[in-house]
Amino acid sequence: MNTAAYRQGPSFAPGAKVAATLLMLLLAAMAWRNADHPALRQLSAPVLLLALLAAAIVAAGYWSVLRSHTAIDGAEIRQIGLLPRRVALADIAQLKLVRLRGLEWLVTPRLVVRARGLGTSTFYCADAGVLDAVEQLSYGRPPPPPTDA
Repeated sequence: MNTAAYRQGPSFAPGAKVAATLLMLLLAAMAWRNADHPALRQLSAPVLLLALLAAAIVAAGYWSVLRSHTAIDGAEIRQIGLLPRRVALADIAQLKLVRLRGLEWLVTPRLVVRARGLGTSTFYCADAGVLDAVEQLSYGRPPPPPTDA
């Protein structure tokens, strides 16, 4: 297995990013439309604080979908985003590549990694180069020829 070539790319597929953006716009429109609802004036301060905290968590998840990147090289696989993950290739005990061929543009392929003593981690792989390296790691097939892009 030769994954020594460094590959990096976005973690989530373009279709997933568009769907997340549409859902965020819908959520914002619903919040705007209902901002002056009389029931909201009756809520206590702790409940409003909880609602703002929930909105911040949703916004952080959305940011993570838009900005996270997955990278693989000869030593480790890592995902950089809201919750960074890192697993050394030498520590991997079991791999499972989950993907729907033909729908990668919408349903992001993911690599589920069980590492010795570290539990299970999931890495999302939307970039074709990263996905090729992950397939090579999962199935042990020869690496694709490098491309100059």
